[in-house]
Amino acid sequence: MDQETKLTPYWLRLITLTFAVISVGMSVLCFSRLHKLNKAADAKPVVMQYDKDSGLAEYQLEKQIREIVREEYATYQADLQNILAVAGIVFTLFSIGVPLMNYVFLQREHVQDLRNMMTEASEHLEEQKKLAEESEEQLDVQRKGYDALTEMLGEAEDKISEIAEKHKNQQNQIEKQLRKTEMRIIEVDEKYGKSIVSLHDRINSVRTLGTPQGEPTIGQSYVISGNAALSKGKYEEAIEFYMHAASAYEANQDTVNNALIYSNLATAYAWQKNYDRSLEYSDMAIQLDDKKAIHYHVRADTLHKKGDYDKAIFDRDKAIELDPSNALYYEQRSTTLLKMSNRPPQLYKKREFYEAALRDSNKAIELDESNNARYFYQRSVVLHAMKRYDDALESCSQAIRVDIQKEEYYFFRTIIYRSLAISTDNPSKKTEYDLLAREDEATAKKLREDETNS
Repeated sequence: MDQETKLTPYWLRLITLTFAVISVGMSVLCFSRLHKLNKAADAKPVVMQYDKDSGLAEYQLEKQIREIVREEYATYQADLQNILAVAGIVFTLFSIGVPLMNYVFLQREHVQDLRNMMTEASEHLEEQKKLAEESEEQLDVQRKGYDALTEMLGEAEDKISEIAEKHKNQQNQIEKQLRKTEMRIIEVDEKYGKSIVSLHDRINSVRTLGTPQGEPTIGQSYVISGNAALSKGKYEEAIEFYMHAASAYEANQDTVNNALIYSNLATAYAWQKNYDRSLEYSDMAIQLDDKKAIHYHVRADTLHKKGDYDKAIFDRDKAIELDPSNALYYEQRSTTLLKMSNRPPQLYKKREFYEAALRDSNKAIELDESNNARYFYQRSVVLHAMKRYDDALESCSQAIRVDIQKEEYYFFRTIIYRSLAISTDNPSKKTEYDLLAREDEATAKKLREDETNS
């Protein structure tokens, strides 16, 4: 009931109230008038005393007035009945029409509410449809991603199998090379032991009988023993042998060979990190023979290890000037140039140093007839510094193909693979480079352990 009253239009309630007030007012007015006429008609006749002035005329006039009042009363009574009948009809119509109209308006508003609900339902359905389409698109994207991931996993599995096979082949090659190295070490040990025994026998023989023609001198015998000790890392013994050799050459006034001995001493002291002593012997070698490139090369190595790159590059240039066909000198100058590029005063020339270092690396490979792996390795170091990672990888791989037993080559290729993984946006490539880096890291670790055990 409250909902129907609330839903009834305001104007309809106002009209209904107005008609009700008018009907009641008219009925009250008619009944009041009719009551007055009725009282007038029912009034008792007045006893009139006729006098000579009024006479019968007044009586007749009063009688006529009463008749007129009765007629008006009858007329009003008939009009009142008509009015009441009309009012009853109107009231009946309104009594029926108002609820009916109220019901019609309620139903109309209900229909409008249903239409609004249908509109909202339609909009909600559209939203659900759009959400379903978006979900379908997301599902397609996820399905494509899953397919791509499955494909990548398949490629990764194939690549892992390929790498595992390659790693197995490399391990076999490394084991063969290790066996050869072990045999070589045994041979060196035997030669070193024999050379010491032979040296003592040779010294005693020379002291007793003199030097036979075609046999090495005492100085040469000491040099051979010193070289053997140096190759074994026995620097003190090497220095002792070289000192004896220098004394022998000084006694014979052999300045050329004596200068070479001084360079050998400089090398031995440099390996001991006694750089000042090494530079003293290098200077002595150059004073005795300033036309030999090897003496400048040895001093440049010591200056490079000491960190004095400006002086080292001067000696590198001098060595190449005296011996321009030596590939080793170009490779070593490339190393020094690369070091110079990292110093703050040379930062603005970094690109120039890189290009000069790359030229020297290429020149070393061009001049090298023995296919030395270290030259390819040095070029890969320069190319990596220039951020030419693909070229660096190719050059380092060439070095490993030449010498598969060098730990630092595998370690550096690990660095190259990780640089490539950082520089690419391809997830499958990142995975591939990471696997290759781990493989090289494991190989380098194994080579280090084998070298330590040997």
